[in-house]
Amino acid sequence: MDIYVINPDNNNLVPVEEWKKESDPTRAEFVAISVTGGILVIKKKRIPDSYTFEEAEKACADLDPFCGAAFRSPTRKECIDIYDARFQGLDETLDLVGGDPIRGPLWTCELDADPGYNVHYAWILYSTSGFLYTNPVYYAHRCQAVTLLSIL
Repeated sequence: MDIYVINPDNNNLVPVEEWKKESDPTRAEFVAISVTGGILVIKKKRIPDSYTFEEAEKACADLDPFCGAAFRSPTRKECIDIYDARFQGLDETLDLVGGDPIRGPLWTCELDADPGYNVHYAWILYSTSGFLYTNPVYYAHRCQAVTLLSIL
């Protein structure tokens, strides 16, 4: 898995070591990680408030799109990728660009897939342990806005 900073001048992916040479590395708004099927773009700052599941999805969707792609909370698979990337320098990269480290419980964009269990639950990533679990959709948690850019 590779970690990049997205250059705000041209939206190009820049390796972290190269971006460290920038006179103001905090001007970047996004970092990215390579994942199966594409590049996962991560907004450097978490959305600051705590939201219910539906409010979190709306808060992400209300952000300006990146290269035409709308923002959302990450999928469960993307949460695992984000958790793994933390041990390969993601938090340090977010710190370099003035962002927020991946911490605390964060909403995914996925409701519990078992309607026979309870349709009022959605998946949460507890990012300090990598644990995924369900929580009632009316609880308030933070969200980390992401978008997936496909590689052709």
